[in-house]
Amino acid sequence: MESGNTNAEQLLEEIIYSIIDIPDLVINERSYFNGTLDLTLDVTYVAGCTAFQDGSLRLFVVRKEVNSSYLSQKIIYANGSESDMTLDHWGLPMGIQPNTLSTIAQTNVLFAYANGTSLNYDPTNPIQKDTWAGIADENGNLLHHVLLMENNEFSEINIDNMFGINNTAHQLVANEWKVYNNATLIGSNQYNNTGQGCVVSYNPEATMDGGFLIVWSVTIFPTNISDPTSPQYNQSLVYAAFLLPNSADVKTSPFVIFSGTTAYETKILACAGSDIGDGFNCFLQLFMNATTDEVQPYQVNFLSSGMVHDVIPLRSNITNDKATFGDLLDVAAIPLQYGGFLLLHSSLRENIFTFTDFFATQSILDLFTTDGKLVKEQTTQVVYTGGSTIFPNNTVILLGMPSNWLDPRYSYSSGYAIYYIDIPKFYYDDNGYQNLNVLSSYPSIGASDIPITSDSTTFTISLTFRDYVFLSGRGDIKIYQSGYEEIPRLTIPNTLITTIHNDNSTTFTADLISSTLNLPNTEYYIEVSNGMVINSDLFEPLPGIKAGVWNFTTASQKVIHSDDVTVLVRFEPQAQQYFISDSIDALEMLNTEISNFLPIEINRISTPYSTWYYDKGKNNDYILVYLKIESGNPSSTKLASDLDNLISYLSYTNMINGSLTSLLDSKYGAIVQTNFWIENIVALILTGVVIVVMGLLYIVAEIKDNKAKNIAVLQFALILIDFSLDLIFLLTHSQDVSFLFIPSLIFFVVPFGFNLFLSSYIVMRETFQNDEFLHWFKMNTATTSVFTVLGSTEVEVLIILSSRIGGIKTLQAPWSERANKKIFLGSLVGFFIEDIPQFIIQILYRMNTANYGYIPFLTFVTSSLVILHSIINKVYLAIARWRDSKRQYEFPSRDSMSDESWYKLMSEIENFSKESKKSIDTFELASMKKDKIIRGPSVLLKGRKNMIKESEEERAASEEKEESNEEMTSEEKKESEEDNENRERNVSLEKASEEKEENNEEMTNEESEDNENEEK
Repeated sequence: MESGNTNAEQLLEEIIYSIIDIPDLVINERSYFNGTLDLTLDVTYVAGCTAFQDGSLRLFVVRKEVNSSYLSQKIIYANGSESDMTLDHWGLPMGIQPNTLSTIAQTNVLFAYANGTSLNYDPTNPIQKDTWAGIADENGNLLHHVLLMENNEFSEINIDNMFGINNTAHQLVANEWKVYNNATLIGSNQYNNTGQGCVVSYNPEATMDGGFLIVWSVTIFPTNISDPTSPQYNQSLVYAAFLLPNSADVKTSPFVIFSGTTAYETKILACAGSDIGDGFNCFLQLFMNATTDEVQPYQVNFLSSGMVHDVIPLRSNITNDKATFGDLLDVAAIPLQYGGFLLLHSSLRENIFTFTDFFATQSILDLFTTDGKLVKEQTTQVVYTGGSTIFPNNTVILLGMPSNWLDPRYSYSSGYAIYYIDIPKFYYDDNGYQNLNVLSSYPSIGASDIPITSDSTTFTISLTFRDYVFLSGRGDIKIYQSGYEEIPRLTIPNTLITTIHNDNSTTFTADLISSTLNLPNTEYYIEVSNGMVINSDLFEPLPGIKAGVWNFTTASQKVIHSDDVTVLVRFEPQAQQYFISDSIDALEMLNTEISNFLPIEINRISTPYSTWYYDKGKNNDYILVYLKIESGNPSSTKLASDLDNLISYLSYTNMINGSLTSLLDSKYGAIVQTNFWIENIVALILTGVVIVVMGLLYIVAEIKDNKAKNIAVLQFALILIDFSLDLIFLLTHSQDVSFLFIPSLIFFVVPFGFNLFLSSYIVMRETFQNDEFLHWFKMNTATTSVFTVLGSTEVEVLIILSSRIGGIKTLQAPWSERANKKIFLGSLVGFFIEDIPQFIIQILYRMNTANYGYIPFLTFVTSSLVILHSIINKVYLAIARWRDSKRQYEFPSRDSMSDESWYKLMSEIENFSKESKKSIDTFELASMKKDKIIRGPSVLLKGRKNMIKESEEERAASEEKEESNEEMTSEEKKESEEDNENRERNVSLEKASEEKEENNEEMTNEESEDNENEEK
């Protein structure tokens, strides 16, 4: 695609040099000298520079001495102030310093350098060095350091195919290339150049969409001139290939962007992509003859699709001259912010020995439009030594030697210079976005009083581009809070961006979530990825909006106070490794990450109890953690809502960037823990009503019969409530903590079976051995069966059958002492196999459960009350039984009792004595009767004879007595009557004795039967 038309070239040259007269470029110099250095032994220079969006400039300064070298960082801020810091702690090898520098993010820089292998330098092979890269922040911290390629990876076959290191692409390119993300290798790939000739020039560049452009030139020489089918001339070809964004894969197969048959070699001076979306440009030099310096330069404009847009012949003092030392001090091409390119080179490129002539040392600047027209060429006495960058306002920075470096006043000094050049703009349609394609936005640049996102149902941002454009399917929109530039608050992928086509523009809209602009009177900014939008005519990626350009401030807002708020968050099972290995460290890490992402002061967020929990049931692999947000500004309630929103949209928010917060369960969110009593107010009221009803029933029972055991009402209610809650807990919550399910089941079923069996046994035994209970049982069978079943909840329920609550005659079961004893012992066993285990289970449940519900709470309370009641009740019963047994052997002293109590006791003893005497008489008479019955008929016959004989004797005595009575005085009559009474008493005693013996025999038989049953 060469042009041999001389007239056309002359016409083109006339057109180029008759362009609009642009005034000379103004160059400002800022020099730095070190007077302590000996110029013959030491040297100071700048290894690289890069410009940041905030207007600051960062330099890597190298000072090399005979046996050592030193690296330092200089930052020149937008206001003119400076800061310096040494970087010796990086430990880079002696004499090897960074030779590239590129901006990464807002504050970080990337650099690459070559390190000589074992200090063995081969002058015939200048690339015989290991290649390294690193990333550093503004404070001089080396964040990453990685070996890109070792020297021994280059063989003799592919040394000529070595593409080198690109100052901005951050990759090493040979016939094999590698792509990194920070220090992590994304992938590698290669392209086989076999059969395409010898690679003589190369150039890799980063593309706007996050991919890479690789351009290389080859020369194919004739192999057989006598063969008419083989090439008869040299072929000079220039290839281009694009890599996919963030990938080592090839986007388009290598395609030819230039070819010629008259040049023996094609050199690639520089390649760059257009900042306004007009494709890519390469500046080429065709060397026409190996023995002469004849050069033919071209600019090639092509698209990433593989189409060559234009090939333009050039004519300038830079492009028409051949470098004496090859690539050592070659041409630099800088794509300008507002269209066009700046080419520059130093006279040292043509003759390195001119550095001894102050007036012969100079640099040339060529200013080209995007379509290849030279509009300005200027020669200046700037000793450009390599290293350049550009600010967003189109100010170019060049690094070099001071213009007066040969001045005798500085003959013993070593220094460097920074040159500032304001380049004119070819386009003036920038509305402040540093992107000529953007027309407007909402919020607009510099806007204030923007409402926070939580104040509206939907908050939509918009960005309007000129002309008809499309989303590329790549890139995103990021929203940052000023001061937290490392991590965006929200990332909106292109899939969530809406496109609206207008007549002469295209608007893109996206909705923000409520937590994005969450702080009043705070500055935020929005970043739009390069290449997110493509133009409709060339389908080339367009630049986005750099961080810090599209900024705005939210409106002020009245501070609303709120109390401390506690939220519950849940982690995926993958987070277990953090909490199990070191829970304290994990919780501290969590608090730190959340305080940065909300953001909130670290002292306002904490973890209550400094513990974590497993979730319930099937989700028991998940981790639950309480977070407490203390009151302050912004309000704790607002921050809790923001936290829930950030977690719910985890994959889009800054939370995804934390080591622990990235493992949060987005479906769970952050649940605000309301006041337990307020949350369960209805249940608490119903519980209170039940308690009041129980109290009223007790009062009514007391009114009806205050001598009954009415307290059994409350005891019965407590037993039933405890059993019911234990059952509900078993059915609804026992599997919340997996290891408590089996114990909960065992200590419910076993006591239930034990109580049911014992209750049935006691009732059955009483019906067989207690006649009074049997008589009562026959009259109250239904009541007994009901309470026997209820006894399965607690055997003490049987006591209610003898309580006579409220005077209910049905509840007057005559339990024997043996039955009462068994009820007491059964209750004691139940205390150990039911009450205590279930109380422990409730404690373990509370310790291992984050979300504590009302049913477990009531179960724990009733279990505690049952334990307390059982202990106190059994202690009191034990004391009462002990006191009763002691009273059988001890009589109270007169001094230990009051007069009233003493007289009452004496009266009771007297009454008891009379009743006992009657009982003894009755008992003796019954014994006598029994004795007579036991003796049988013969005894009865003998008894009758004796009785007849006695009656005859008594009759005779009576007659005699009647006869003598007449003679007896009244006193004698009285004595006689007393004797008769004594005789009758004796008869009665004999009869009672017989009955007593009979009863003793019956009791002996009963006791023997009881002993046999007990043994069974």
